[in-house]
Amino acid sequence: ANPSPCTIPWGGSNCTSTLSWDSNRGVAEVWVSGIDGSNPMLLARAQNGSVAVPWITTDGFRFALKSGGAAITHVDVYGVQGGEPPPEEPPPCPTPHCVEP
Repeated sequence: ANPSPCTIPWGGSNCTSTLSWDSNRGVAEVWVSGIDGSNPMLLARAQNGSVAVPWITTDGFRFALKSGGAAITHVDVYGVQGGEPPPEEPPPCPTPHCVEP
C-alpha cells in the first residue's frame, strides 16, 4: 500500500492509499476487513493489479491477499491526521492610516 500510512487532510476524515499486488497464483483475491478481521469483503479478484482506496480512516483497514480461501499475506493501512488549519485572515485595518499587508 502506498502511502502507508496516508495523511488525512485538515478537516477531512479519510485519505487515499493505492494497493498493489502481484501473485504467482492464477486465482488471487484481495479482501478488505477491519484491522481485527471483522466484516471481510471481496475488493478485487485478479492475479495482479492496483486499486486506489479513497476511504482509509484512522481506524485503518486490513487488506489480505488470498488464493483458494487461504491467506497468502496481508497489510494493515491506517490514516493519520495531518496538515495544518488554513491561515486566518488578518483583521481589517481599523484606521485610514493603516497599511494593509
